[in-house]
Amino acid sequence: TKLCYLTPDSENVVEELDENTLYIIGGIADSNRSKLTTLDKANKLNISHARLPLTKYCPSIVEKESLNINHIVHILANYVSCGDWNLAIETCELPRRNKMTKNPNYKKTQNKN
Repeated sequence: TKLCYLTPDSENVVEELDENTLYIIGGIADSNRSKLTTLDKANKLNISHARLPLTKYCPSIVEKESLNINHIVHILANYVSCGDWNLAIETCELPRRNKMTKNPNYKKTQNKN
């Protein structure tokens, strides 16, 4: 099993979840989030790191913006269920400041069965 530290500060983007990878959600209980803390921890522990493709599918989210752990878990669970990042993010109840703006280039990749 591989490890991947999920941090909004990573330049790597998760395109698909790997069932052989254990994803660690970095969380800091501080409204003034310390920049790079979770990325530095991943590097110090020699763990690969990545961020979710939030800005690709939700343009209103500013790059490097963080979400609460419950939102990340909800997005991950939605993605595992539907296999589509756009739907996974769209169906998550994000705080008003992060409300999803429909991506005009989005085309649903899943077939309705």
